Amino acid sequence: MGTIHIAFGDNKSMGGSVRVASHLDGLIKKPTVWFDDRMIMNDGNFTVAL
Repeated sequence: MGTIHIAFGDNKSMGGSVRVASHLDGLIKKPTVWFDDRMIMNDGNFTVAL
């Protein structure tokens, strides 16, 4: 849908191992995402086949 989600903090309810008093979510619209030297998303559009 042209976004990425980033979360910080507690992840126990999702099967993780971190139990803290807070959990913060962030949503980025139209991101450009790179892994190493490869762009996988440009302005919210995938540049590689899924």
